Amino acid sequence: MRKSLLIGAAALSMAYTAQAVAEMPAVTGFNGKVEGGYGQLDGEDNFAVGGSVAIPLIEQLGIQIDANAGMLGENEDFTYGAGLSTFWRSSSIGSFGVSVAYLDVDEAAWISRYEAEGEVYLGNITLGGDFGFQDSDWGDDGAFYGGAKITLYAMPNLALTGGADVFGFDGDEDVQANLGVEFGVLDMLSLYADGKLGSESEDSIFVGARLAFGSNSTDLIKQHREYSKRGNAVNDMLRENDTFLKNAAAVNAVIAAGGSCPIPSPLDPLCLLPIF
Repeated sequence: MRKSLLIGAAALSMAYTAQAVAEMPAVTGFNGKVEGGYGQLDGEDNFAVGGSVAIPLIEQLGIQIDANAGMLGENEDFTYGAGLSTFWRSSSIGSFGVSVAYLDVDEAAWISRYEAEGEVYLGNITLGGDFGFQDSDWGDDGAFYGGAKITLYAMPNLALTGGADVFGFDGDEDVQANLGVEFGVLDMLSLYADGKLGSESEDSIFVGARLAFGSNSTDLIKQHREYSKRGNAVNDMLRENDTFLKNAAAVNAVIAAGGSCPIPSPLDPLCLLPIF
C-alpha cells in the first residue's frame, strides 16, 4: 500500500513538472521587434517604421510598448504614435489583454483608442478578436469598433491571416476585410504583406520587413505566442484609419489656410478653398 502511494505521488509530481515545463510565461524574457515598410492608399505612397518591446511582469502577465512613425498620403503628412498593452497569456491556451494607443498626423488630426483583445490557440490555428472605443478631434462623439480574425500557420514560419473589422454601429459603418501573410526568411527576420478592402474607406496594401530581437526561437508561431505580441497597436490603428486620418489632415489644412468645410466629415470632406 505504501509502495503504491509513493509511486502515485511520484507520477503526480512528474506530471506536474512536465506541465510546468511545457507552460511558458506570458513573455519569455525581455524582447521585441523593429519593422519598416511601404504601402499604397488609393494610389498614394505611405511609409512607416515601428517597434515593440515586451517585458515580463509575473508568470502569465506581461506588458508591451509600441511606437510608430511614418509618412501618409501625397501630402506626406508625418504620423507618430505610441501604445501600451498589458496581457495575460498561456502558450497552450491563448491570451487576453487591454491596451491604449494614441496616433497623431502632423498635429492636424489625432485618434486615441481603448481596446480589449483576446486569442485562442488551437494547434496551428489562432482565433483572435477585439472590441474597443476610439475617439478623435473630429466630431463630438467617438465610435465603437470590433473585429475577428483567424491565422493559419501553414508551416512554423508561414502565417496566413484573414479577418474583418467593423467601425461604427450607427447605420454608417465602415466594414473592412483584411488579408495578411508573414514569412520567416532568416533567423528572426520575416517579410510581411497586409491588404485591406473597405466599404467606406479606401483600399490599401502594405509590405515590409520585421526583425525580432531577444528571442530564442526562429519559428513565427512561437514568436507570436511566447515573445512579443503579434502586431503593433499603433500600426494597426494607422492602417485601419488611414483614410480618415489622411482626409482629416487635408480638411484641417484647408481650414488653417483660411478655407471652410461646411460638412466636417473626413470620409466625405466638402471643403472650400479661400478665394483671393
